[in-house]
Amino acid sequence: MKLAQRMYVREQPTRLHLVRHGEVDEAYHQVFGGSIDMELSLLGHEQAKSLAKFLNGRNFDRIYRSPMIRVRQTAKPLLDALEREAEVIDDLREVD
Repeated sequence: MKLAQRMYVREQPTRLHLVRHGEVDEAYHQVFGGSIDMELSLLGHEQAKSLAKFLNGRNFDRIYRSPMIRVRQTAKPLLDALEREAEVIDDLREVD
């Protein structure tokens, strides 16, 4: 095998998991949230727990999240289950 061919051979393909935050509090259902820092509803917290159960046990090289409260609340059960921290990136914030 030529060097150029060996350089691009990977044992596993790169996987990218994109997750949207759970449902927000009912007070914001008729509002375009964007940059409003709102919390999850009870259903949103249940969705976050379901996400953690679904993704627990998978191997993640890196985990990123925005600083928004709803995103932090969505990520927390998964991060707790994985015993990991997420890198917070301001540029991942929602915009108006």
